[in-house]
Amino acid sequence: MEPIGTFYAGILDYGDVEPDFEGLAEAVNFLRASNVKMMVGKATCDNGRTRLPFLLKEPEKPFIGMGSPSNKTAVAAVRRVFDNCDVSYHEVKPSAQNAAQLHLMAEVAAMDPEHEVARARDFKPATNIEKALATDPFAGLVGLDEQRRLVHEIGNAVSKRGREAIESVHMVFTGPPGTGKTELARRLLAFYDETGVTSGKGVFVKADAADLIGRFVGQTPRLVRAMVRKAYGGILFIDEAYRLVATRGNEYANEAVDTLTEMLEADRDRVICIAAGYPDQMDHLMEMNPGLRDRFGFRVPFESYTDDELCRIFETFAQKKGFQLADDAREVLPAAVRSLRQHKGFSNARTVRRLFDRVVIKQALRTDDTIVTAQDIAAALADSDMNESPAKPVGFA
Repeated sequence: MEPIGTFYAGILDYGDVEPDFEGLAEAVNFLRASNVKMMVGKATCDNGRTRLPFLLKEPEKPFIGMGSPSNKTAVAAVRRVFDNCDVSYHEVKPSAQNAAQLHLMAEVAAMDPEHEVARARDFKPATNIEKALATDPFAGLVGLDEQRRLVHEIGNAVSKRGREAIESVHMVFTGPPGTGKTELARRLLAFYDETGVTSGKGVFVKADAADLIGRFVGQTPRLVRAMVRKAYGGILFIDEAYRLVATRGNEYANEAVDTLTEMLEADRDRVICIAAGYPDQMDHLMEMNPGLRDRFGFRVPFESYTDDELCRIFETFAQKKGFQLADDAREVLPAAVRSLRQHKGFSNARTVRRLFDRVVIKQALRTDDTIVTAQDIAAALADSDMNESPAKPVGFA
């Protein structure tokens, strides 16, 4: 039996100096490339001091030139690389009495350091939205009250009564693109991980028909089984699932549906499947295979967002990215959303996200601050692929 290993938890203390987060990320990547299994948390500021927690596992073999494992070589490597801050640490031992810490230690122990890439955003202080999400996975979600209620009640029942109490917790999300189906599914995983319905490991696998249908005889069942197994302990989200209906040039779709039907029954306690797509097409898929229909216990319909909800979604995008909307931007935003609905390619929240990205680009050309104005929105809408109808949208001079 291999030894459990030695773990250390510690603090990177930058004092009253704000860390260079890009440099911090590169330092973590350097240590991981040197086979240091290290996890660093987000920065917090307390009484003017910036600190970041870390957890690492001492390697079984010492680093060249740094002595034996008994000399805490991983900690020594951290101190050498992070020589611009104070490094304090203490040994922690795996214990079932501290499940949260044990979970983190398991993640560190299973880490493949060379393929775990750190980025500056991983360590920057949590935004207000991130802080809210830490206590409520559905925080900041615009609209979707009825959809949220249903999936919340399902999770609550399974958490209290066990997965076996409900015949099937697989779900069908129906609605046009950009209506929040994928976003709710991701939030749902966070909630189910938190309540013990799923494994707590953040397993979210997104697939579409192309990922499940093979090109050769016998390939399709293997693809479907591999995708379901990849989602064990979490959620398998199949987008545009209606494309699993057999059509010309799509001869192996029936195999995919048959195998998926089999797997969702055999592994119903190990994975939650959410199939999403347009309502009529999803109805057609389920009618083509009653067995598949019976595997999905719940149908959750999604409707297009209202103009007010789309404006709130735009403001949520801005808040997440650290931008503020000027009063004149808020005044013209409803007219901008109305103008987007006239476009052939309008797709609810996806189109609003595309508008926001264009606004950021135009705003960066105009100024170095983070204030979005009506001028930025007008400039974004003036791009030919954003505004195929009038050159001057309603509400803009």
